[in-house]
Amino acid sequence: MTEDEAYKVHIQYTFNAFCKIVIRHAAIDKILRLRHKWEREVSLDYLMNEMFVQLAEPEQLEEYLFTACGQTAVLVWYKKS
Repeated sequence: MTEDEAYKVHIQYTFNAFCKIVIRHAAIDKILRLRHKWEREVSLDYLMNEMFVQLAEPEQLEEYLFTACGQTAVLVWYKKS
């Protein structure tokens, strides 16, 4: 094997090692991102089974029909409790 061929083989091995390192770090980064995402997510089953406290009472509505120029509109008033 000549010196030129040995250099080309060395460059190929170095490049292959670099590619393996880049792929390994990309996989580790993806795994860490998925783990952080899973830690932040809340299970839908947990949300459906959890009892929630109602923070506000639904507002009461008063509706009135208003007719002008042959068109009927509904006027809605929100009454505070």
